[in-house]
Amino acid sequence: MISWIEPALLLAVLSTGLMAGIYFTFSVFVMRALKRLPVDVAIACMNSINTVIVKSAFLPLFFGSGLLVLLLIIVNDGGLASVWIISASVIYLLGMLGCTVVFNVPLNNRLQSVNAENKALIWGIILFTGRAGIICELSAVW
Repeated sequence: MISWIEPALLLAVLSTGLMAGIYFTFSVFVMRALKRLPVDVAIACMNSINTVIVKSAFLPLFFGSGLLVLLLIIVNDGGLASVWIISASVIYLLGMLGCTVVFNVPLNNRLQSVNAENKALIWGIILFTGRAGIICELSAVW
């Protein structure tokens, strides 16, 4: 008999895999494309992405995957597999939620309120941290 843990684990694997794909795509393709644009156009594009993403399936997937792995941490049975599940879940939460809350959201908020004097500086910070963000966000994959 299959308990509810197996379907929860399957959903967690699928949802975290989708999130890893989103982060990978954004870091590797979208940020590279935006880097090739003039600063004003890139900032407008990034602000548009930030507006659209919070009204898409991203947020339910973002929070749902986090809740699933948190649930798996809480209801573990203490077996050998639990060590791997808990470790992967903690790494995912730190990589996904931690990086988003500490780096991405504050930078997106700064970009939303950018002015003529600091737009090049803010955009440069975003491009630089985007490179570092690849390591941070892809920690969820490992």
